[in-house]
Amino acid sequence: MAEPCLRDADLARFDERINGQDKVLMSLSSAVSKLNETLSAISSVMVENKHLHEDQHRNEKSINELYRRVRTLELSPGKTAGKAWWLLIGAMTGAAGGIVSGLVVWGVSHA
Repeated sequence: MAEPCLRDADLARFDERINGQDKVLMSLSSAVSKLNETLSAISSVMVENKHLHEDQHRNEKSINELYRRVRTLELSPGKTAGKAWWLLIGAMTGAAGGIVSGLVVWGVSHA
């Protein structure tokens, strides 16, 4: 009869060991599921970061294009003023030539 008692004790220890392993496996399963949730959250943040990086690049291109346009507009008055200056010089030269021609005609007709 001693033998069945020893087997009962062995079975009890075996059951305790199995129960302990079940608890460990359940806690590992819980940890793995939490890890999966964390990795999923990190993945979604990385996707959002990629979209933000693309938006930033597109915005930088737009800003650079706007600055280029503004520089062109800032330089335009100088270009226009330069053209107007040459137009004014041409008009003054024409006026001076007209005055000289008028004086020559007047001088020839009154001489």
